[in-house]
Order: sequence, then structure tokens, then C-alpha cells
Amino acid sequence: MTVSVCADPLTSPPWQAGPLASHIDWFAGRLAEQGYAPFTAQEKLRLVTHLSQWLQDQHVGAEALDEHCVGQFLQYRQQQGRAPRHHRVTLWTFLHELRDAGMLPVPARQKSALDMLVRTPYTVWQLFI
Repeated sequence: MTVSVCADPLTSPPWQAGPLASHIDWFAGRLAEQGYAPFTAQEKLRLVTHLSQWLQDQHVGAEALDEHCVGQFLQYRQQQGRAPRHHRVTLWTFLHELRDAGMLPVPARQKSALDMLVRTPYTVWQLFI
């Protein structure tokens, strides 16, 4: 996919590295559709590419990408002194857009203790009898 925000530098092999390579192409298109300035789009794509390369170094596939994984990557980046606040927003956006597009599974919501109480036919007082 050739998009105006990524015409030259982003179609080269370094931008296509790791398990997220095809998702990065798709994200480039989304950024173009959303009207991001070329420099901003390139910065976002560079960060996502670093995430993809990090996943490859960790021997982890794209299907394992979730909030925990993003958190670990950001912690790794922070240890390198490379974790501005907007990186978290970019990666959360990337993750949720992939999920919304059906490219990554949406995790099942874990039930809290309150959810279990509300969804059971028993009232609270019956639980203590």
C-alpha cells in the first residue's frame, strides 16, 4: 500500500520488520485517512516499527499483542530513556484500532467480584447463609 504519509522512507525493509509488518502498512493507511501530517505519521509508524522489532527480539508473534505486552515494551523503552508520554497513546491507539478492525482478538472481559454477584440469581444475604 502506498500512502502519501509514507511514500519513500516507510516502504523500505526496515519499516517492514517483525511480526507487525502487515499491520504497520494498514496503520499507515489509517493515519493518512485521519489526516495526520507526514512527520507525525512517520513518528507514529517508527514507534510501531520499534514495537514490532522488539516483539521479534522477544520471539513473540503479533497475536500476543495486548495491553500487558505494550506495557512491557514501554517499560523497556523507558529504561533506554525513550518513553515520552505520547508513545503510550500511540500504542494504545494502534492496539485498539487493530482490534476494532478484527486484526487482533478482543480479550474477554474478566469478571469482577461485583459482576459475579450482580449476575447470580442469589441476593447478597443468601450467600452468607
